[in-house]
Amino acid sequence: MIRDTSRLQNRAFDLLIIGGGIAGAGAARDAALRGLRVALIDQGDFGSGTSSRSSKLVHGGLRYLEHGAFRLVREACRERRVLLRIAPHLVDPLPLLFPCYRGSGRPLWQVRLGLALYDALSGDLRIERHRMMTPEQVRDLEPGLTADRLEGGGHYYDCRMNDARLCLENVKAADEAGAVVANYVQLAGFEKSSGRLAGAHLKDLISGRDLEVRAKVILNVTGPWADAPRRLDDPSAPPLVRKTRGVHLITRRLTRAAGVAFTARSDGRLLFLLPLDEGHSLIGTTDTDSEEDPAMPAVESTDVEYLLSEVNMILPGAQLERSNVVGHFAGLRTLINDRGDPTSLSREYKIVESDSGLISLIGGKYTTYRIMAGRLVDRVLTRLGLSAHPARTDTPLPSAPPAGVDACVQELERLIDAKELDRRTIHALVRRYGTAARRVIELASEEPGGGDEMVPATAVIWAEARYAMESEMAIRPMDFLRRRTGLALRCTPDPAVLARLVKLYANRYGWDADRSSVEEKRAQESWASHHTGVS
Repeated sequence: MIRDTSRLQNRAFDLLIIGGGIAGAGAARDAALRGLRVALIDQGDFGSGTSSRSSKLVHGGLRYLEHGAFRLVREACRERRVLLRIAPHLVDPLPLLFPCYRGSGRPLWQVRLGLALYDALSGDLRIERHRMMTPEQVRDLEPGLTADRLEGGGHYYDCRMNDARLCLENVKAADEAGAVVANYVQLAGFEKSSGRLAGAHLKDLISGRDLEVRAKVILNVTGPWADAPRRLDDPSAPPLVRKTRGVHLITRRLTRAAGVAFTARSDGRLLFLLPLDEGHSLIGTTDTDSEEDPAMPAVESTDVEYLLSEVNMILPGAQLERSNVVGHFAGLRTLINDRGDPTSLSREYKIVESDSGLISLIGGKYTTYRIMAGRLVDRVLTRLGLSAHPARTDTPLPSAPPAGVDACVQELERLIDAKELDRRTIHALVRRYGTAARRVIELASEEPGGGDEMVPATAVIWAEARYAMESEMAIRPMDFLRRRTGLALRCTPDPAVLARLVKLYANRYGWDADRSSVEEKRAQESWASHHTGVS
């Protein structure tokens, strides 16, 4: 996947997609597989907005049952099973424990009923049947949970995912299917003919070049930014997006094997304590209205104190303080503009079309991205006067290991001279790259130090940086550190690592000393923002 914005210039496309998050990436893959001439752009890196700032869960939406959203839950459970099949390296089953406490939060009978309904709606698509547990069984599974007023709990399954890489895999799949994809390309305006959209004026933010693109249909799939292209099309367009901020904290590993879903004692929200990797846990999430810049949502002091306090109530031995927060991030969800408590608002979505023909997606949830993408492409085909033949996105993504992660690891150990890489590192590479891990390992053997870890005990090696630049359109260092590997979330900034990485980028892209200095400073500030700056 090579970035070449000249392929956009003065070309006629059937479809231009603005927004390279999961919905836009999914729509690009879907449309390209259905034979359309597709262009996909994003003003930042692919997935750099909400699509890399989620709770890392592929889930049916247990809490949506409380609001009667049975169709949404059923749909999400079906998609959960599909994603397990088409991206087994990026999506894997996650056991979750739901402890119940007398006089606090959701009572045991409600959790029992909810999990039974969750299984019923999942049907044959469930991962494993839930089971109810006694207080002793709950504590056997997670001894750190407080025993005070513990009534028991439920044990069930959802899935965790690598959200940034799942988005990227869809972009790469669209590219392989013939779409023209480019990050760091900004929408500057629309071209109209007889009052209808006919193309777009774009700005290449890397080269500074202006680009003109002709397109029969334009999709606005920009998540929390969605009202901006709508106003660019029609200055009188009413706002349709309601944004809410979700904050997540990263700490040392706090649980054994399972994640924990629990009711916040202060406000009744459903919170999660999830295993992020072998050494870290993810705590989330908040849900508060926000009008801030979606590119830079803040992690405020009140958010941190709220999440730490709630975890300390159910895991008193953790004794978490602000100094125990290894990293943090925030993202803005896109909801359909409505009144009421944001926590109770639906994660449904709607597709709207302006008088000039701009099609916009408002709302939705990550788990059901394929369904949203399919319905968007169906609308496009109707606009083009073409038959809406079925989508083909239930086929495995290009790097999906056909026999599973473990079989892929074993194959790489047998077929590739990986003597400098231990099994743990190879397993981590397959988890990130699937079958493409073979190419990363080949690069590791081509140059001295390519198989060395960038930061000790992270299983991220230097060869990955070269692979990301050559094959994954990682244009800036933080594209690699934050979204291709997630290293920036788990590790505090290391000036030596960053300096070496910038040198690799400079050699690859021909940066001079001034450009290298600018990029190094930008990366340093961005990397530090995940670990400091809590106001």
